[in-house]
Amino acid sequence: MKKHSTLSRFMSYAGGYKILTYLSWALSAMSALLALVPFWYIWRIIHDILEVSPLIISGDFYPPPIVIKIKL
Repeated sequence: MKKHSTLSRFMSYAGGYKILTYLSWALSAMSALLALVPFWYIWRIIHDILEVSPLIISGDFYPPPIVIKIKL
C-alpha cells in the first residue's frame, strides 16, 4: 500500500473546496507579510539612526550624572 503524503491527506479533508484551501493559504501569507512590513520599516529607521550617530556606537555617549542635593 502506498503511503500518502501529509499534503494529500490534508487535501482529502478539503473535499470539493480545494480552491478555498489554496486561497486561504495565499491570503494568510499575504496578511503575514502585511503585518510584518511596519516592523521592517521601524528596524530600518533604527538602523539608519545608529549608523549616523557615532557617539552611541563608539561608547562615548554617557548620560549626565544625577545629582541630588539634600538640604540639612
